[in-house]
Amino acid sequence: MILFWAFALGIFGFVDVERMVTSFRAELDLVPAMAALLAAMVGFFTVEQMGRSLTTVFGYARKGLARGPVPPDTGGTRLVTWLVGVELGLVIALVGQSLRGALVPVAVLVVLIVLLGWVLVRRLPVMLAAWRRLRVERARWAQIIRNGHHVVATVTSVRRAKNQWFGNQPVFQVEISFDHGGPWTFPMRIVDHPVWAPVVGNQLDVWIDPAGPTGPDTIMVQRRYVGQRLVDDPFEHRLPAGSETSPGRPSPDWMTHKNSRVNTMASHVSPLVRSILVLPPSLLAVTAVLGAVTVSMRLTVPLTAVALLWAFAVVTTYNAVCYWLYQARSRWFIRSGLGLGGSGAGALVGLGAALYAFFSTDELFYLPMMGEAPWTTAHTFVLVSMLLALVQFVWLFVTMEQAVRHLNGEFPASPEEVHESLVNEDATAFDRLEQRYGYRAGVFLLLD
Repeated sequence: MILFWAFALGIFGFVDVERMVTSFRAELDLVPAMAALLAAMVGFFTVEQMGRSLTTVFGYARKGLARGPVPPDTGGTRLVTWLVGVELGLVIALVGQSLRGALVPVAVLVVLIVLLGWVLVRRLPVMLAAWRRLRVERARWAQIIRNGHHVVATVTSVRRAKNQWFGNQPVFQVEISFDHGGPWTFPMRIVDHPVWAPVVGNQLDVWIDPAGPTGPDTIMVQRRYVGQRLVDDPFEHRLPAGSETSPGRPSPDWMTHKNSRVNTMASHVSPLVRSILVLPPSLLAVTAVLGAVTVSMRLTVPLTAVALLWAFAVVTTYNAVCYWLYQARSRWFIRSGLGLGGSGAGALVGLGAALYAFFSTDELFYLPMMGEAPWTTAHTFVLVSMLLALVQFVWLFVTMEQAVRHLNGEFPASPEEVHESLVNEDATAFDRLEQRYGYRAGVFLLLD
């Protein structure tokens, strides 16, 4: 997000504001600059929307408390990230306008940088404090799991909390019993998908902190799914179909996809589908690179235009690499948290830069269109690559569901095995699942 905003706003450092005011044709400078900013905004929207599918279908579930220091949303992490990106982009724009000697734009940018910097300075300590609290909390739970006394508990009573939901998941008031120097009965809440609603007799793993009295702050409870009795009718626990917060589904999206017809195809079909999905991004990257190379070698254009076209070539190549890593089901790619939505958004921001370079450079657009300069293969490659970027963006939206469905479609792991490995505090659970089935599970686990 930081790089996207810095890139998008930094482009305005190349806009000649004074010429724009005095020349009608110079409005072409503003159009691609605004396109770059719009492309960034649409790109972020893409990441947000794609992320909702990726977190459920790529094999993502709740993140264990003891795993990994991921910065929380509390404390304004998203806001601070946005502020840093915008601040960096304004600084880049300030440098560009300063080199032009444009006093008015420089003054406006300085004021914006100071105001946003003041907001950033106020929000950054809040975010860091929340992040440190989360680190301490997760370290405490990890210590309990590592050094605590482990027992197996049994569910003795279950009652669904009336009108209490967490997202589309019902809340259950549960009592569990275990032996810890004598019989213990411990009340707790369980939030889970209706298909995995707790049932009397289910077993759970319990870790008890030996350094403190038994209580909510010294007990870590983890559910078991494999080999446990499941609820007879999960539909009775789901939200009504017309609810504003849920479509009324009893199971997570990835479990539904796992059982869908597309995932019962022969094992060779899913790799073939992934190979087809990678073609448009690859073609886009090739044409973008050829455009940057031919412009650099055959045309005399400003260095800024060449740099922006090469930036477009770099981000489209990165996007194609991400698709190829997905096609190969690269373990590193899926566990890294990188997504096709993010790389596609980067390509879209790069498209804004290419539009700016194309329309604001006379040798690339105005002179050939007016017949004052020849139209060359360099112009063709640049234009085709920009058109392919739009096609690839549409391709991303149209094919994303197919992409996520075919990632793990040919592997026979049961939903209970997948879910248990995702929410398990055992750091080797992912590895065992992959060794057994070839399943590719992510590690940035969110609530689906």
